Amino acid sequence: MNTPPADAEPLLLERRARQVDVDHGLFSFTAVGGVLADVPDDLGGPTDPPCAAAAPDALFLSSGASYQRVECSYEVWSAQPPELSRPPAQTDDSEVVTVDVLFSADRLFLWAMETFDDEIPLPTAGHYRAEVRVQGRRAAFRAYVDFTTTLANDDIHSLESWFIRFWPVTVGR
Repeated sequence: MNTPPADAEPLLLERRARQVDVDHGLFSFTAVGGVLADVPDDLGGPTDPPCAAAAPDALFLSSGASYQRVECSYEVWSAQPPELSRPPAQTDDSEVVTVDVLFSADRLFLWAMETFDDEIPLPTAGHYRAEVRVQGRRAAFRAYVDFTTTLANDDIHSLESWFIRFWPVTVGR
C-alpha cells in the first residue's frame, strides 16, 4: 500500500466491521510476523483497567467481560483522520483513548479467542496512533459478574461496541 504525500488530505484506506469473540477479557491488533507480545501490565489491574494499551507490535484492548462477543469497527487512514462528523454519544459508560504503537509489519491480524484472522493492510510498517472508542464496557462487566445468577450468557454479547482508527505518525509529534 503506497503512502500519500504528507501534505495530502487524509484518505480512508480500509474500513471493516465485525463481531469479535473476546477471550480472557482481551483482543488485539497484532503485526503479522511480529512477536506475540505479553499483555501490558497496566491491563492486568484488579479493577477498572484502561480499555487499551500498546506493546511492541500489538494494540491490546480490554473488555469488560472475560468471555463475550463484541461489535468492533476499525479503520486505517493515510494520516490523522478528520474529527468524526457524528461521534457516538458520550455516556458514563463510554471511553475514548489515544495510544501510540510501533508495528514492525505493514499488515495486522485481529487476534481473539486464540485465533488470528481478518488481515488488515497498513500503509507502511512504523509508528501508528490508534484512537479507541468503546461503549458498554461497564455494562458488560456488571452483566458478566451477574450472569451466573440472573442472566443468560447471551445477554452479555454485544453490550460493548468498539471503534478504532489507525494512522501513521512521525515519532516525536
